[in-house]
Amino acid sequence: MGDVDLDHGLVSDWKRSADCRRVVEDAADQARDYWANNARIDTGRMRADTSAYAVQAADGWEGMFQAHAPYAGFQEYGTQHIQGMHLIDDITALIETGISRPDWTGALKVLDEINKDR
Repeated sequence: MGDVDLDHGLVSDWKRSADCRRVVEDAADQARDYWANNARIDTGRMRADTSAYAVQAADGWEGMFQAHAPYAGFQEYGTQHIQGMHLIDDITALIETGISRPDWTGALKVLDEINKDR
């Protein structure tokens, strides 16, 4: 299979599009849901006290997932008394491998429209 040359302007336009924002928000929501379904349960605060959203960065949309419980970092990475959960590593791997692929139909239509305007 040969290399594919991408139009960097087209990619840049896509990364700033509303369709890209929806894909990024979906991935952030999946991260939040994975955390909620796999975090340790004691009081339930770590499951409930999270947020997921997209932010406009310099080069396009970025997904953000935050666990707000003050002890979430200790649970994630561990201490000398608590084994770390390492859920962020799991979440990253799931998103990178596309375990739950978004519907790219809308994205492809947007790219076609952008390309027609060039």
